[in-house]
Amino acid sequence: MTLNYREVAFVLNKPSTEIKNKFQELLKLDKITMKDEIHTDKLSWEFGLIKSVDKRYDGLPLFPFYMRECKKSFRNYLNEKSNIKAKKFTGGKTVFYKILTPEEIEFCNTNLAYKYKEVFGKSI
Repeated sequence: MTLNYREVAFVLNKPSTEIKNKFQELLKLDKITMKDEIHTDKLSWEFGLIKSVDKRYDGLPLFPFYMRECKKSFRNYLNEKSNIKAKKFTGGKTVFYKILTPEEIEFCNTNLAYKYKEVFGKSI
């Protein structure tokens, strides 16, 4: 799976400018756009390692754990006005389309379309 800088910033809950600078270092580009993506395997080692008392997890990359926790929170973003207005996840929240199952994506799409109709009063 590949992610752009906004999606990584959303997952890590960090400012997108900080992540954009990190992408510039990794990709060795002058200007980073939303189309520039990095594979998660490469990202895994760039954002820290787990410090744990459990030897099974000690030294593993921290990024996959952030991804797992992020996946659990997708329902919290179904009420954001920007997502309702677009009838889809926007910005860094597009990462949900990459990590959710097809059933969860269908749930999100129908839920956002229903809320759009409620808020804006327009047919879908």
